[in-house]
Amino acid sequence: EFTWAAAAGTHGYVLQLAPTPDFDEDLREHRLPAVTRHVESLTEGDWHWRMASVDARGEARAFGPHRAFRVQLPPRAPTAREARAESGEVRLAWSASRGAQRYQVELARDADFGQLLHDLTVDTTGATIPLDPGRYHWRVRAVEDGGLAGVWSPAATVIQPPPPPIAVAPVDGTLTRAAETTLRWVPVTGARAYRVQIAATPDFAQPALDQRVTDTALATRVPHPGAWFWRVAALGDDDASLGYGTPGIWRFAPLPA
Repeated sequence: EFTWAAAAGTHGYVLQLAPTPDFDEDLREHRLPAVTRHVESLTEGDWHWRMASVDARGEARAFGPHRAFRVQLPPRAPTAREARAESGEVRLAWSASRGAQRYQVELARDADFGQLLHDLTVDTTGATIPLDPGRYHWRVRAVEDGGLAGVWSPAATVIQPPPPPIAVAPVDGTLTRAAETTLRWVPVTGARAYRVQIAATPDFAQPALDQRVTDTALATRVPHPGAWFWRVAALGDDDASLGYGTPGIWRFAPLPA
């Protein structure tokens, strides 16, 4: 948008635009009525402009001094590519934006980003942020060297699962005489539920039990004597999990009849 002060006795104006200060290459010229504003669509790059008044006979007078400016669009919004949750932190990654010197990352509990938990600036296309278990929203935008920031990327969701629980009972190597055993583990902050598996082999290829529970204990009955392996995972939002904790083992050996 070009604006200028009106000149007394003027019947119109001549506006010239060019990418060079000598106005001899790719010249754009507009003969305008007695207005003081003009809007022009321009490509990115350096531009120069100057004005001349037009008299009553329609003849242009001398051009005033020219002015230079640059058309430069803000960097495009990066594309959120990856959000990988790990124990106690999340790794975010996004695409590079042309002209970006750094990136601003925001992370919040709410999708409106009203209460930010993290607001950081990095010069790479990735960031590692410490997070407690839960559901979060994040977005990123590119920033030029002069501080001009582009638009935000669409908000993306990342879920930080709770860590695996610690098994409490039965203690490894416990020998039980009854088929029923109560499994117990330490409660995990942020866990909404737990998944328990029991198997006759340490690879848990064919679990005898695979159950989701909300308590931190489970009474279970094994089908036959022998060694039994068990493990438990904590489940967060959308049942997201970081995997099972260290497996435990006990042995069921009933007394002879």
